[in-house]
Amino acid sequence: MDKKIRIIILILGVLLVLVFIFLFMAISSKEALRRQFESERQKFIQENEALTTKTKTLLEEKNRIQQRLDEIRRQLDQVSQEKENLEKKYEEIVKEREELIAQLKKMKASAVTTAPSAPVQPVEKPVEKPEAEDKYWAGVLKEKANLEMMVDQLKNQVSNLKLQMEELKNVKSNLELELKNVTSDKEELERKLSYTEKMIDSISLELVREKKEKRKIEEELKSLKSEHRMAIRRINSLNEEKLNLEKKIQEVENKNNELERKLKETTTALEKKILEAEEVKEKYVSSEKPQTPQAVELPPIVVHSPEIEAKPSEEKIIPKGKVLAVNKEYNFIIIDLGTDNGVNTGDLFEVYRDNQKIANIEVIQTRRNVSACEVRQQTTPLKVGDIVK
Repeated sequence: MDKKIRIIILILGVLLVLVFIFLFMAISSKEALRRQFESERQKFIQENEALTTKTKTLLEEKNRIQQRLDEIRRQLDQVSQEKENLEKKYEEIVKEREELIAQLKKMKASAVTTAPSAPVQPVEKPVEKPEAEDKYWAGVLKEKANLEMMVDQLKNQVSNLKLQMEELKNVKSNLELELKNVTSDKEELERKLSYTEKMIDSISLELVREKKEKRKIEEELKSLKSEHRMAIRRINSLNEEKLNLEKKIQEVENKNNELERKLKETTTALEKKILEAEEVKEKYVSSEKPQTPQAVELPPIVVHSPEIEAKPSEEKIIPKGKVLAVNKEYNFIIIDLGTDNGVNTGDLFEVYRDNQKIANIEVIQTRRNVSACEVRQQTTPLKVGDIVK
């Protein structure tokens, strides 16, 4: 009975140890996952904010470059319009020049045709003829000078227009180069913007995946909490059973003490009876001395020792236990046998499953109720519940 109670208490203690180990591992893994999740979440938030600010700056720069491009196009259109106006003006001036040259040629031709016909006319007023010719030729010379001045002005205007045209061509080439640069910058910005959008999409997908993983972790935490509550209930029930067993053990000890006390009282009473019987025998023998003594046979009185009745013969029990935990990484196991069972460091045990030997183990560290054993040889992976002999 005592051994059964010890085994039950040992099993309860091992279960408590396993429950505490499981709870500690679950809480530590939960904290590690929570810290990792928080760090990853902060990292993604910072990257998202950086990408958002970068996107905003890129969009602002794109708008600014677009405005500049529109301004340059407007200026280019204005310059093209001015160029067309100057070309039209130049064509008008050339036409006017050609008309003036044609008029001048006509005037010269008319002057040449009128000069030889002068002697044919009758000479009526010889004094007034030279004055009219002088006035005419003075007007022609004046007109010629004016025309030459106009032609010089037109030439200067044409040269100025040519210079302006050259300048406009240079400006146009510069604007075209700047437009090409702006276009390339725009393409580069669009490419960066598309890359940024792709990055944002990928980050969004990662965030969605992280949210799913977080939800999964929360569900696992809920299940762990429920298991934790169930384990606590189980521990409480085991504690109650332990208290009940302790009460029963106390009651059994009390009964045992009471039985020992009664046994001692019975033994003393028997001893008194034996002494009284001997005294009666002596008196009877002394009173019957003249007569022939006859043998009086008394029934044998058997007195059992209380230690013999209380404690049956103990047989040596070979330690036998089970595997409580398996650590494959460091190649050791925990068994439910300790110093209370006579286990010492260096003892060798064999592990059985279904009455078949599967491993040899050696004790490397002991406690009262459990021991740590190194796996020396195994034919199949060990599991919790395997028998240790």
